[in-house]
Amino acid sequence: GTVEQVLERLADHPASGGTDHLNALRHAIQHRPEAVCLVTDAADLPTALASEAERLFRGGVRLHVVELSRRGAAGSPLARLARRTGG
Repeated sequence: GTVEQVLERLADHPASGGTDHLNALRHAIQHRPEAVCLVTDAADLPTALASEAERLFRGGVRLHVVELSRRGAAGSPLARLARRTGG
């Protein structure tokens, strides 16, 4: 599908509540993937948790992050983590 199709489908599922990024990343790593794709509507990974997430990805797993946000997210903790892991 196209980006537009993906956005249309995502629009049918409005975000609610908070996201436990670290728990999601821990769960993904348990499956020993080559890469993890994290799609999130916010860049709210606290710095302390970013350090823990970076530790999880030291084994060579790439993290790709898609932040669905209107604000610039290039400097967010998740974006920095993705760059550090080759994502």
